[in-house]
Parts: sequence; C-alpha cells; structure tokens
Amino acid sequence: IADTDVSVTDVDSTNVVGATITLTNAKTGDSFSVGSLPPGITASVVGNVVTLSGSTFKTDYQTALKAVTFNSTSNDTSQRIITVTVKDDSNVDSNVATTTINMVPVNIAPDANNVTATGTEDNLVAVTLNATDTDGTISSFKLTSLPTNGALYLDAAMTTLAPIGTSITATGSGPYTATLYFKPLANWNGSTNFNYTAVDNLGAEDLTPGVATINVSAVNDGVTVAHNDNFTLPTGTPYIISKAALLGNDTLFDQATITSVG
Repeated sequence: IADTDVSVTDVDSTNVVGATITLTNAKTGDSFSVGSLPPGITASVVGNVVTLSGSTFKTDYQTALKAVTFNSTSNDTSQRIITVTVKDDSNVDSNVATTTINMVPVNIAPDANNVTATGTEDNLVAVTLNATDTDGTISSFKLTSLPTNGALYLDAAMTTLAPIGTSITATGSGPYTATLYFKPLANWNGSTNFNYTAVDNLGAEDLTPGVATINVSAVNDGVTVAHNDNFTLPTGTPYIISKAALLGNDTLFDQATITSVG
C-alpha cells in the first residue's frame, strides 16, 4: 500500500510505537496481508484494518508499511481509498496519509463453443466456428487439430487449406464467427471433428477448446448393375471362373460388396 519513497518523519522523536492502516471503502473480496516485518513490530489484521505495534525507529515503520499489501477478488473496479496514521512515543497521532488504488479489471478469457455441421457425401460442408467473450470482443480463432476423412479449407473455392495454429479472423458482434469448409473423401460418410480456440481483443486465449463436429450423410449413388458375362472354354478341360473375372464388368456404387451370386 506504500510507495517506494514512503517517509515517516517526526521533528521531536526518533521512535514510532504504532500505525493504523484502514481501507475506508472495502468491497466484498477485498483483504489485507502483511509480509515480513522488522524486529520489534507486530501486525494485527481485523477486517479492513491493519494495526502495527511496537516501539522502534521511524525507518523500521517505513519498511513495515511497505510490507502491507492490498488484495482483491472483487469484480468491483471502483477506486479503493486507504488511510494511514502513525503514533509516536508520546502517543500523538500523525496526520492522515491517503493512498488511492485504481482497480484494473482482469481480462476474462473467451469461450469457444461446441458446434455441429451437417452435409452429404461428396459435397462441401460449411462449418461455422462460434465464440463469445463476456468482457470484450473476439479477434480470431485458432485450430488445434484437424478432421479426418477429408480436408478443411479456409474458402469455399477450396484454394487454401486451414492450418493448425494460424489466426483465422472472427467476424460479427457477438457471438463471433468464422466459416470453414470441409470436403469429405470420395464416397465417405460418417462423423468427424476438430478442435479450435478463440482469442479475444486483449490476446487472451480460451484454454478449453471448442469441438466442431461434422456429420456427413450417405447418398445413394445408384443400384448395383450386373452385366452379362461370356466365357469361351476349351472342351474336356475343367475351368474355374474366378470371382474377379465374374464381377469385373459389373458396377458397384457406395462401396458396396457382392454378398451372393445367383
């Protein structure tokens, strides 16, 4: 609570016997703590008042005042006013010195939200990242992982892949967003995901990444087409027609397999 140049003076006494430090407008979450004190000085902290006691040199009290610190977990950012008085060895109180503490709000990290995108097999899927910030704005997003079974792009034209760790500009005014594009592998369908974080206007990054889930539905590409087969075989010689030869001219869509031949 004291500056480095704090000074305790008394024109007719070399010793001080006590000091009182008072937080005049304490808020819930405010507190005092006292560090290491010079020999001969003790401290008592009761609520918003610190009392220093013990007869010793003025310079020791200067050191003791520097050991008193103010702490707060309050969200109230109004100024705090602290008064200090000292008492000499004649039990005469000094003038009142005033310390004003300007409270600076703590930047709360943003929150990257879990999102879900849906699409169909072989088609581009738009994935919109989403984040909020209770005390500021979102400036960008960062990918911490990439989806499997396809590629993630920064643009719908699929000219630039989305990289891990690179800033992706956020837009909007809350919630803040950015849209990426997922191109699944040919004929693939199912679910995949990736993780991302949000960065606010003061540089704070979400420590609990959001999950972007991509669900790709199957598309029926058509029925299986079986074509007639013709084989010319020599007489009198057994001949085994392989499965590959039998099915070589047939068409199987959607990664289908033959389960029976009849």
